Amino acid sequence: MEFLSRPRSVLFVPGDRSDLIAKAISSDADAVCIDLEDGVAAKAKERARASLFESIVSLKKAKGVVYIRLNSVGDKEAFHDDLAALDQSPDGIILSKAESWQQVHDVDIRLQEKGLSDKSLSIIAMIEDPASLRSFENSPVISSRISGLLLGTEDFASVCRCEPHSPLIETAYYRMVLLARGAGLGAYGMPGGIGDFRNLTPFIRAASIARNCGGDGAFAIHPKQIDVLKEIFSPTREEMQWADDVIALFEAGAETETGVVSLDGCMIDLPVYNRARQIRSE
Repeated sequence: MEFLSRPRSVLFVPGDRSDLIAKAISSDADAVCIDLEDGVAAKAKERARASLFESIVSLKKAKGVVYIRLNSVGDKEAFHDDLAALDQSPDGIILSKAESWQQVHDVDIRLQEKGLSDKSLSIIAMIEDPASLRSFENSPVISSRISGLLLGTEDFASVCRCEPHSPLIETAYYRMVLLARGAGLGAYGMPGGIGDFRNLTPFIRAASIARNCGGDGAFAIHPKQIDVLKEIFSPTREEMQWADDVIALFEAGAETETGVVSLDGCMIDLPVYNRARQIRSE
């Protein structure tokens, strides 16, 4: 797995399933997320924590990018036990049911107190209900190691009493992307469920909506979904060619002090040039 600062595809793996973690090593996913939360039954959480060190080490040896999804801060006992089990630093933490920037900051402090102070360790806040989304929108960012926001579609839909593919969830996703972009962070997830890995049609639709809204990537529960995410969240050949043409024309114009050029009848100015450079960097 190649390290990407903003992964296009992250594979969830239950922390108590060493067999699936072993298979994830050979996955084409940009990152693997060892789940200690909803993907693990209550009676199996201790087993997941007991094998966490070995799981992280084995994934890192394979040059994998490793995230850990912790239980929510609101589940005090489970969250405390998760932190106690973190004897090996992952590349990132997924904070489930995140409620506010302040809460993310407090978790960051606790991680540093435990010795996980590496600046490269990032935190992705998983927003899973309307009240938390509103809280994030109405307060300033205060955690330096937060790298992205992730919409927890299934829980969000449950709270809203709607389906994961409903227009309401699309609206929540749009708001989260705007929030992430305003804070200079990555935007993850998609407005749709990921549980049905046999029927990829709704998965492709939701991922496509996310990409068209500027999303950086999404999470999967099955290897079949990984190729879909990597393709959708990567520039197409046509987009790359367009970006190359825009960059070449605009930079040639700049040599002659021309601030606006034209490509196929469309105006190319600085914002369009910057977008082309973004595409080339993806």
